[in-house]
Amino acid sequence: MMFFKSFLFMALFTHSVLSRVVVVDPEAPLNVAVSQVPTITDLHKAVKTDDFPLFEQLLMLMAYSEGTLKDSLTANTLPGGQTILLNAILAGRTNFVQLLLTAPDYSEFLDFEQGEKDGYTCYHAAAFQGRSDIVKLLMKRGIPGGMSQHKDGYFPIHRACWGMEEKHTLSVKAFLDFGVPVDWQGKGKSCFDVTKNEGTKELIANWGKEL
Repeated sequence: MMFFKSFLFMALFTHSVLSRVVVVDPEAPLNVAVSQVPTITDLHKAVKTDDFPLFEQLLMLMAYSEGTLKDSLTANTLPGGQTILLNAILAGRTNFVQLLLTAPDYSEFLDFEQGEKDGYTCYHAAAFQGRSDIVKLLMKRGIPGGMSQHKDGYFPIHRACWGMEEKHTLSVKAFLDFGVPVDWQGKGKSCFDVTKNEGTKELIANWGKEL
């Protein structure tokens, strides 16, 4: 029975006529109606609505259509020239990002140095939005770019330092915890120089001191 269901699942998405089918995942019900092979637009909708099960299912379906998965994970056709990875980072979808980073079938197609239209890459995006969990995830996975300098002269930690919320302070701490020097400078300015966040100021001022 499992073989038959798996065969049926693959057949539905490799058949030349793909319009208006309802696909059933052999492992679990897939409550998704599709009129064609999923695209990056469908992934974007799942990110926007925070629908992680749908995001997983769409990626799985794409894997059965030659070239679709790679094209969708490398395309920067979302608003602002974002890739789906950058889109998930900016939206703060940690579980979406984790799936993309940890599943070999997906991570092989990710370009972590690919920026959006203004050249901001993964760490810059996470720092700007104060996504400390994502900064930690990127760092723990050894993703390059944690100290990459943008053309404006600033580094990811500076973008976290500009933020005025507690989440930005936590993001600054995440960078410091992973070894970014507390006095690291961009355009001759350190985090302490550029921040107006009192929590971040206190963090920087006391960093390295014994509690």
